[in-house]
Amino acid sequence: MKTIIFLTCITAIHCDLSPLRTADTQFILIGSEYAVERFKPEILKNFDAVHAVKLFNMVSITPLVKSYLENSKPNDTLHILTKDEYALLENAKLNDLFNLPGITLRQIMPFRDKVLMKETVAQANILVPKFVDFDKERYRHRGETYIDEILSPLKLPVVVKPKLGVGCINVMKLNNRSEVNIWSDTILKDDNSYQLEEFYEGQVYNCDAVIKNGEILFFSPCEYLNSILDYTVGKPMGLIRLPENSGVWRRLFKFAQQLTRALPPPDGMINFEVIATDDNGFVFIEIGARPSGAMVAMSEEKNNGFHYDFLHFQLGLGMVVDVNRREPQEYYSWVMYPNKEGMVVELKKPNIVSKYDLEWLIKVGDYTQQATDIANITNFAGSMVYHHPEYRQLYQDFLTLRGFDPVVVVRK
Repeated sequence: MKTIIFLTCITAIHCDLSPLRTADTQFILIGSEYAVERFKPEILKNFDAVHAVKLFNMVSITPLVKSYLENSKPNDTLHILTKDEYALLENAKLNDLFNLPGITLRQIMPFRDKVLMKETVAQANILVPKFVDFDKERYRHRGETYIDEILSPLKLPVVVKPKLGVGCINVMKLNNRSEVNIWSDTILKDDNSYQLEEFYEGQVYNCDAVIKNGEILFFSPCEYLNSILDYTVGKPMGLIRLPENSGVWRRLFKFAQQLTRALPPPDGMINFEVIATDDNGFVFIEIGARPSGAMVAMSEEKNNGFHYDFLHFQLGLGMVVDVNRREPQEYYSWVMYPNKEGMVVELKKPNIVSKYDLEWLIKVGDYTQQATDIANITNFAGSMVYHHPEYRQLYQDFLTLRGFDPVVVVRK
């Protein structure tokens, strides 16, 4: 019997898993109640057993994995997979604990710890933002003097991030010394470790790649509509894939080759972000050992003919993958709109040529709170998928949507 356990803490799986199944395979889902509730019924049918835990952590999930190992026979195999960055560390810890195949904690930490990540990449002469590992104890004892020290190599504004954070949770831009002081006092009360890095302005790119034995089998860079930081101040977030072999595509692919040599990823999908510099180069922001989240996998399945999540699982099982891209009849892109603080008084329609499907999670008359991150669905006002048979027109609409703000609110 071959047992495949899928872990999920926050994100649901959106691809059909049945092609992974053989006659002697069982699929097990272990996830938080929050994540399991977000699975579509047709996807949940893939699983032979579903275990929803109130708190997703090693204490709650280790006994479940152990029970499947204890009930296995000598020739049985067990694999643990996840495409959820919130569950990557648990996946690696379980593999190490039970000596299972797949990602190890040592292998995955440079893809999760943002300080270790940047230190490793910088050693390969890849441009990274100047950064500082914030030391809470030194701040407690030295206060303003310590702030002087850590801001010395950085220029305001700075971006602060949890070292092991994902989904832009607790990520913010601090514009002046007063904001740095307030933030420093505030984080003393939480358990996260933080880093500060210099703020870069410029076009942001999101890049996905399929990796097998260190080789890039498929590469898809996308241009951001606005930065993720802009999402938390009310601007929409979206991506559009870049034409293959355009000038920026080729530069990003060369960067991806350099990056994966500096930071060898496990077999599977990787996702990284960079910001363009004035000299046609890029500054590295961060990387994850998983496929893109949000609506990227959906739109790229339309554009390429294969689902990123499925490729990631195939590679995690050591299977051969087909990444021969088909040219689509229609090109797809998407945009997500954040909640704003206030009462919703109008939801506008976009003035674009492309056909679109616009879905709102809010309505006129609702009172909403300002979005704080991209991880929690309660931060979303709505989303739109748009498509057109001509890429040039789709891109023109993408530029139009960059300045389009459909959610009108009034504050009390």
